[in-house]
Amino acid sequence: MSTRPLAAGRTAHELSQHSTDTLLMLYLLGAYTGVSIYSGTQILVPSVACIAIAGLLYCLKWPSVPRRFISTIYALIVMFTIQYAISAFGYGDQDGVMLRATINQIASILVGFSLVLLSFEISAGRFSRVLKYFWLFLVIGATLEQFAGIGMISDAFRSLVYPKSAYVADIRDVQLFGGVRPKVFSLEPSFVGIWFTATMAAWLACTDARPFSPRFYAALVTCLWMGYVVRSSTIAFVAPLYVAQILLLPSSKVRRSGDQVSRAVIAAGLVGAFILVGVIIESLPRGLAPEFVYGDSVYGRLIAPRLVTQSILADSPIIGTGLGNQDTLFTATLPVYLSNRLAFTGGYLEASSARSLITNSFFLHWIYLGIVFGLIAAAGYVSLLRSIQIESVSYVVATVSIIWFSIGGYVTVQCWTLFFLFAIAARYRDREFTISRQEPDAACEAT
Repeated sequence: MSTRPLAAGRTAHELSQHSTDTLLMLYLLGAYTGVSIYSGTQILVPSVACIAIAGLLYCLKWPSVPRRFISTIYALIVMFTIQYAISAFGYGDQDGVMLRATINQIASILVGFSLVLLSFEISAGRFSRVLKYFWLFLVIGATLEQFAGIGMISDAFRSLVYPKSAYVADIRDVQLFGGVRPKVFSLEPSFVGIWFTATMAAWLACTDARPFSPRFYAALVTCLWMGYVVRSSTIAFVAPLYVAQILLLPSSKVRRSGDQVSRAVIAAGLVGAFILVGVIIESLPRGLAPEFVYGDSVYGRLIAPRLVTQSILADSPIIGTGLGNQDTLFTATLPVYLSNRLAFTGGYLEASSARSLITNSFFLHWIYLGIVFGLIAAAGYVSLLRSIQIESVSYVVATVSIIWFSIGGYVTVQCWTLFFLFAIAARYRDREFTISRQEPDAACEAT
């Protein structure tokens, strides 16, 4: 059974297995490090490795791009253009920041989708193996940086590729976590936690790792170790991502239960639980939880984004602020931080922007787009998933929403790479389940 949704009369260039695996690893490393081309401190070409690989893949594999995906992209371009025009008229965009963010949004979706083109060339086993190598790289790198003193090599790399200081909160980390956290050649320590969590969860999904299996125990031990070494709260997200896998993805090993509606309810419940956790932490008396729970990382991911979303939607429920409208977002964000007892201190707030204060792309979706355009865009994203024959849409919605709770930059390549990473995992599992159902039927017909 072919994995490539080719249109009639179109052919695509074949890639060797070694080339495909290498491109996948290079893409993941490019998204993780976010190495870009700068002019001074201004980014000219973001995530240059991902863009280069995406360009190559579109040239070689354009016939493999589903027509429905292309038509949906056109529809999203029209929608984002209309939303930009209304937002620019209402808020103004003299410096062109919102226009660049709108262009970045479409470009990032296209770049992220290039991962899907790679997955057309790779079996689930090979794709999951590359994911395993990637998170093993993070495990080994973090361990060596923490205990073998290779942090200076990582810092030298970071000072070379990032023109401005990539991370200035080491003192805060010592205060909250008891030491400097490993960065493993990335922009900041949280990226280690985010990308370990995402690739580990996607690996578990691609391999259909069941509870209490060898892979389950290996993942559990690895996650506990990384939680100790990296001290990132994001690593705990592996648990709900795995729950989503068990409840929402089909498996050839167990009987699938529930219909689309029930699975949508489960997905909504998982996302709602994350919002509820933020509400609970906000009211949690200090001293009942470890100190990092009350720090800026958790606050900027689970608490402040919800409060800012409420404020923005109360004023502009239809269109939100517009993509990339940092001035309006910062105006709404600053009072939230200054008025709340959990807001972090130490002078970092005064030097920050809304981009660094709201690190939650799930809520940024609604902040930037509002309720009406947010729902239209969400329908478009679901159409993108349907264009590559994904049936487990509820799984993708749940897992992407959860991982987006840990990362800002809604219009970035990183954000949309994570979106399509979980989409690929769902596509593999849907296809495996379909094949497993067809085999008994074929055997019955043969007899």
